[in-house]
Amino acid sequence: MKTKWIMGGLAIALLSGFYTGSKNARPNLPDQPDTSYVSKTAYINLGEINAGNLAIQRSSNTDVKSFGEMLVNDHQRAQADLMTIAKNAGYDLPSETDQEHKDLLSMLENLNGQAFDSAFIYAMLQGHDKAIMVQQREIQTGSDQALKDYAAGILPVITIHRDHADSLARMLFPAEAAPPLQ
Repeated sequence: MKTKWIMGGLAIALLSGFYTGSKNARPNLPDQPDTSYVSKTAYINLGEINAGNLAIQRSSNTDVKSFGEMLVNDHQRAQADLMTIAKNAGYDLPSETDQEHKDLLSMLENLNGQAFDSAFIYAMLQGHDKAIMVQQREIQTGSDQALKDYAAGILPVITIHRDHADSLARMLFPAEAAPPLQ
């Protein structure tokens, strides 16, 4: 009788997916570091899309507006690619950005002209430095090959954005420009 209970419990556990003796027993539960990467990258993409749209609306400088358009286009494409990978691998994507990006957007919404340009460019320098680190970490330590490939593909785009923000900072605010990324 005791054996029947043990075997029944084991069968239920196997059917429920609780047994993790095989890597394939729970194929739709992504790895935690990769799950964190997906969320962070989605937050970055959504935040950059929103910030880029604000630059288009609020900047008085055509170069900053063009940079905003670049951010919107590139991060929309990046988010669409991430959504495809996430759907295929069972990752959940946030539908809106995180509080850090919301706070930045709230601050930027209250600025116009040169004050907006200065705060926006500085935020893009900092944000893209963080985004570069997030992508590099995934490339080095991620376990999902599709995400590692995504990170390797988006890293040059993010680096171009960071370099573009640096060029704009040096052009618009020469005394305040940030040092190049090491």
